[in-house]
Amino acid sequence: MKNAFVLQDIVLNQIRRERSIAYFSMIDGREVSGKIHGFDHETVIIDLADGNQMMLYKKNILSVLPPKPVLTDHTSL
Repeated sequence: MKNAFVLQDIVLNQIRRERSIAYFSMIDGREVSGKIHGFDHETVIIDLADGNQMMLYKKNILSVLPPKPVLTDHTSL
């Protein structure tokens, strides 16, 4: 299932394309915010406000709060 539909990729890609700041809640209680630079099946790279980058492991992300609702193509759900 290499080309399988993945909802998280749709959400992350829309936030990345819009260059919006997203808020990530981590399982250890920390909150991280930044613009999504890129992602793969295990990690998300975000650009922080101070100009640095941070790599987050998806397995440690509890939730993602986009700045506005994410539109998904309901025909592919």
